[in-house]
Amino acid sequence: MKSFKLKTFNKRALVISTLLILTVFLSTIIYFSNTLIDNGIDSFLIIAIPVLVLSVVLLLKKAFVKTFTVTISNTNLVATHKGRVIYSTLLNEIVMFKYIRKENIDTLLFFATNNQQATFSIECVDQRKRFRKIVETINYTGNYTANIQSDEISTIWTDYINKDIVAKEVVIRKKAPQYYRQVPLHQFSN
Repeated sequence: MKSFKLKTFNKRALVISTLLILTVFLSTIIYFSNTLIDNGIDSFLIIAIPVLVLSVVLLLKKAFVKTFTVTISNTNLVATHKGRVIYSTLLNEIVMFKYIRKENIDTLLFFATNNQQATFSIECVDQRKRFRKIVETINYTGNYTANIQSDEISTIWTDYINKDIVAKEVVIRKKAPQYYRQVPLHQFSN
């Protein structure tokens, strides 16, 4: 059994929250500017504002970091967040997974045949070594074919397709029409 800790970071939420807090803070300073200048606090604010901005960004950055643990055993893949299982599937149910690399952002997308949750994705920044280890571990558990692709905006991804499941589905689909031809359909008459 192998476990991998992945940290995701929501930059958009950080930027929006920081801008909102700074807007409120600067609006307050502007509103009380005459009082602050009369009391001689203006030089203090020149030092305090950068320190305050930096501390707000650092505190918010901690709030927007999520830590996922991806555990891969001989039979299944489990992703947890704060001790709660958010995705679980058997390895032999993974039809395909994609490993997407774009600059410093890595994404893993899983497509499975299980009935609980068919798709799941994890996106992280600067976690490339851990993502590669996850890909290698899953790749060794099944009969996967790798198909490397890219687009114009420097996004590279690899589709790992499970040959065993695809072959099984092809056989099922070929047998299904033969079965339905043998079973007579009930005809309803008026």
